[in-house]
Amino acid sequence: MTQSPSLQSEQITMLTDLLLSLVAGALAVRVLARLESGADGWFAAWSLAFGFTSAAALMGGLFHGLRYRASPEASRRLWRLTLVLTAGVGFSLMVVAAQVGISPLTHTLLLGAGVVKFAVVLWRLRGSWSFGLVAADSGISLVVLGLVACWGLRAGVLGGEGWWIVGGVTISLLGAAVQQTRVWHGRPFDHNDLFHLVQIVASILFFRGSGQW
Repeated sequence: MTQSPSLQSEQITMLTDLLLSLVAGALAVRVLARLESGADGWFAAWSLAFGFTSAAALMGGLFHGLRYRASPEASRRLWRLTLVLTAGVGFSLMVVAAQVGISPLTHTLLLGAGVVKFAVVLWRLRGSWSFGLVAADSGISLVVLGLVACWGLRAGVLGGEGWWIVGGVTISLLGAAVQQTRVWHGRPFDHNDLFHLVQIVASILFFRGSGQW
């Protein structure tokens, strides 16, 4: 029996989401293993970022996989949980930026901004469960992380790992831009799937930037 393009597309999106979840989850576990190495704040922040990415991708995969099988209410709950966890990704990236260690003041300001931004996004989600909202939130966090990484490189706070972080930020933003163009929309492999694969590459670059390998 031939499946409809929509169902095929949702199943492929589920698979790419689950692949991203698996990769990000494995990276989170690898970073957690380094927490006793003397840089607990740095590694804890990265494990939080990878953990939120893995959880958001898992929920997103379940949403896409069950979209035509679950009840409307169950699908709605999965989608809302996906958006909340994605907002957590934006928050955790701000936590990472705060850990760069440029100055105690910068650390406090970035953490405070991250908390406030997270609270505002969660409040806004109550009125509009829009992916565009959390995508914009993550984009802002990525830009902040990229700027802080460049600042850290110039100040000598970050070594070569800073370039991996800048690379991860650049690829993530390019992937998000491509996703917003909705390229290949309506095809089995669409803009969402491409974005998930780009996120996997970016996650690996961030893993290098966290001081692994």
